[in-house]
Amino acid sequence: MANSPQDPSAQPNREYPGMGTYPGMGSYPGMGVPEEGLSLQEIFQSLWRKRITIVVTTLFVTLAALAFTLSQAPTYEAEARILLEEASPSGGILGELSMLSGAPPAAAELEVIQSRELANRLVAQASQDTMGLGLTLQVSDLGRHGTLPLFLSHFGGNRASSGALHAELSAGQAALAGGTYLVRFLSNDLVEISADNFFRDNAQQFKLQEGLAVTYGAHSFLLVPDGDLTNREFLLQFSSKRAAAEQLLENLSVSETARGSGVLRIAYEDSDPNRAAAVVNGIVQAYLESKSQRLAKRAKKAAEYLATETEKMELELEEAEEQLVQCRERSDLPMLTETARAIVGRISELELARAQLSFVIENQAFLVRGLDNGELIENIATSTELSPQMVESLSELSSLNLQAALLAEDHTENWPPLIQIRAQLVALRGQISKGVRAQAAALNRQSITLGKAITSWTSRLDRLPADEQELAKFVRKAESLEQIYTYLLAEQHKARLAAENQAVASVSIVDRAIPATSRSSPNITLNVSAALLLGAFLGAALALWRDASQKTILSAAQLESVTGLPQWGIIPDFRKGGTKVKLASGQKHFLALREAPDSPAAESYRALRANLKFAAKGQDIKTLTITSSTQGEGKSTTIADLAIALANGGARVLLIDADLRRPVVHSMFDCPLSPGLAEVLLGDEEWRQTAHTADGIANMEVITAGVVNKGLNPGDLLALDSVSKLVADMREAYDFVLFDVPPVLAVADAASFLSQLDAILLLCRYDTIPEMALSGAARRLTLAGAEPVGAVLNRVVSRGSSRKNREYSYYHYDSTS
Repeated sequence: MANSPQDPSAQPNREYPGMGTYPGMGSYPGMGVPEEGLSLQEIFQSLWRKRITIVVTTLFVTLAALAFTLSQAPTYEAEARILLEEASPSGGILGELSMLSGAPPAAAELEVIQSRELANRLVAQASQDTMGLGLTLQVSDLGRHGTLPLFLSHFGGNRASSGALHAELSAGQAALAGGTYLVRFLSNDLVEISADNFFRDNAQQFKLQEGLAVTYGAHSFLLVPDGDLTNREFLLQFSSKRAAAEQLLENLSVSETARGSGVLRIAYEDSDPNRAAAVVNGIVQAYLESKSQRLAKRAKKAAEYLATETEKMELELEEAEEQLVQCRERSDLPMLTETARAIVGRISELELARAQLSFVIENQAFLVRGLDNGELIENIATSTELSPQMVESLSELSSLNLQAALLAEDHTENWPPLIQIRAQLVALRGQISKGVRAQAAALNRQSITLGKAITSWTSRLDRLPADEQELAKFVRKAESLEQIYTYLLAEQHKARLAAENQAVASVSIVDRAIPATSRSSPNITLNVSAALLLGAFLGAALALWRDASQKTILSAAQLESVTGLPQWGIIPDFRKGGTKVKLASGQKHFLALREAPDSPAAESYRALRANLKFAAKGQDIKTLTITSSTQGEGKSTTIADLAIALANGGARVLLIDADLRRPVVHSMFDCPLSPGLAEVLLGDEEWRQTAHTADGIANMEVITAGVVNKGLNPGDLLALDSVSKLVADMREAYDFVLFDVPPVLAVADAASFLSQLDAILLLCRYDTIPEMALSGAARRLTLAGAEPVGAVLNRVVSRGSSRKNREYSYYHYDSTS
């Protein structure tokens, strides 16, 4: 067997436009020694080579996301907005009460709306209402609100369903156990109910009758169809009141639209848009009722306090008036003088002011006692005169009390956040108590000043005549008590009106909830778009990983490094890229030297012929083959075009199809498959009689593969002793004998046969064969004693311009090359 050709560097380099140079032959666009690292262009080229992987991965991820999205139950979001208004302060005893009830902190109101107490109240009300909100018994219309029907209707493939189903628990029954049932209407009065699982087992049919309940599983319920529901499906979901309240809180979200705006957004998600809107409006109504009850409680307490004080004052006034009448009866002066009346009027005004101040001081003392005893703020904030700062502190105290109460429902007293809030409550109560005491001390000083003034004016009365002095004292007492009594009556009337009207309104509805026209989730468009991006990203990552892990052959230098063989030729791709030949489109077996002799591909085969003849000058190379690692790399086309190139150069050439399993040479040259090499090896034919002249190609003959009889192994035929004599005879009759053999890694048919040939070339398809597979093929040939002499890189995709590719036509080898 011949060795490698002589050092190719000894002969001149041929360079083609747009290509690098390789000893003794041209190189082609897209080829060259790779630089260190990967440039952006190389990354894009790698992604383009693996575009099928990227497309398949993207399509798979997108379809998976779409299938998952369509399997999800749709949800609709309804929302309402309320405003925590600033109430205008009123005067007198109720002034601070109105301040406490106005503009509550948003944080406290958020906790109230999301409290379990409010959710339980709404669930209880909904359970008592006939055909209510359906929180313990939910009905989902799969034909109207299901994700798949909505998806189909979006593309016009599904008409919107009409009609509805109402369901309620039987009278006197509560949903103690959960359950989910699928109801399918066979007709408008005949339904089939089954458990909602994969198998939909335990199906039963029921005849619907007005007023009669259906009993299935652990539940008894009424079904009331509205409209024609034939072939429609509905989902019934039962839950206890506790579970319904927890589900309500889980799907409820409350937030302040902007910090400090006082506008709260209340939103709720449900599979039914009408139920979602009804729940939100129910939450708003329950919150307003709760708020009104809390404010009414404050106003009622103030009214009760004032009523008690008024009754006491009324008794004192009656007693004073009776004493005045008795005094007038004893005295000869029915009227006071102007001087005495002026003194009495001034003293009455001062006593009214001191009485009002005394009420405030007394209620402040009541407030301090309540704070020290840990009572609720609603029970202690009645008629106390407070500063705006103190009102804000009391509001904060109310918020902390509410948070502590909510935390105490789910946690023990040892839970750190609850301990922290308790500590804040103690500190804040102490701070408020200290402030109230300081304010009370200041009011006491004012009261003392008023007392001194009253004493001063009283001393003036003492200087009046005895009869007038006695009458003035009774008139003073009666007028002072009358003014205080009138004041208390007015305040009592205000408190009564506030209690009757459920106190001062501090919340207004900005927007009520309405049923949503589109689902909030799943968002098919968004999910599919995200899946496309994710799929493209994963596909690109997978493509780059495969490209890096497989390390396919992308250059002649890489080919030589992996195989340890000198490269003998670089064949451009004639089916795509810049070296594409139009005539090759649609042809199964395109031979460049026969159909397009001026193409870059044809030129590359002439370069391969030149390398072969150069090697043959120092070695006796007459029999050779071109093999590859696997099928589909183009070895048969390459060996056929090389045979044509040698024949066109004047050599007598014989091309033999030794690939007895998958023969193709007969199709390339339109020759009969049989008789051929198989019949020759079996002794049925003489090889010279099976040789066919290649149509239109001088100096070239073809022996086809023939037909291998059943039961015979092609490898056994090629291993016969007669093969050696056959190769020797052919070698003497022709200048070159070329064999088309099976791939190295596919079958071992020609393993022993190859060692009898003068030269073996290992062909590799560009960007297709991993380095490991190629090096494995080279090792297998060596182990079989058929060491290759060179390597050929085939189907190189050119990225060059068409102008550069057309310049290939200027380069030809003459017939004697």
